[in-house]
Amino acid sequence: MPVDLSRPDGAATLLAATADLDVGLLVSNAGGGKPGRFLDQEPDDLRQRLTLNAVTHAAGQRGHPDHRQVRGGPGQAPDQSAAAG
Repeated sequence: MPVDLSRPDGAATLLAATADLDVGLLVSNAGGGKPGRFLDQEPDDLRQRLTLNAVTHAAGQRGHPDHRQVRGGPGQAPDQSAAAG
């Protein structure tokens, strides 16, 4: 199922599609960036990248906590967005 994780509803769409799955390990590796000077970048582009590189990862890590906590711990959720971007 394709999901645009840079959209504000991307994480919610992904979590809804996987709500019935027992997620014990989340590997979060989506990310992106645009080289160049900060002041030369459009605010909408920056907002989209922050959503993709930070907000979506946080939402994904919080999205299935019950499944991971049932196993007796917080679960694993490696976040590679900084490396990917």
